[in-house]
Amino acid sequence: MIALLARLALAVVVGVIVYLLCGLFGPLIADLKASFAVTIGNWISTNAGILGLLAALLFFFAGYAGGSFSLPTWPRRPPP
Repeated sequence: MIALLARLALAVVVGVIVYLLCGLFGPLIADLKASFAVTIGNWISTNAGILGLLAALLFFFAGYAGGSFSLPTWPRRPPP
């Protein structure tokens, strides 16, 4: 039970950090004055809450990238 609460607390921290970083870097990207960068920067800043929530859910259910979460290896070698 304690481990679950610890993962929940860390997931909330990760979500808040991602939200703040998106809120900071979204307008900076939008200030580049290139049309594609403005579109991406505005999208990041308007969807910062959703991105933070998705990061928190990923962290809570999958763990951190250095630990239990690993990407699958493709293609798999055929057995000998």
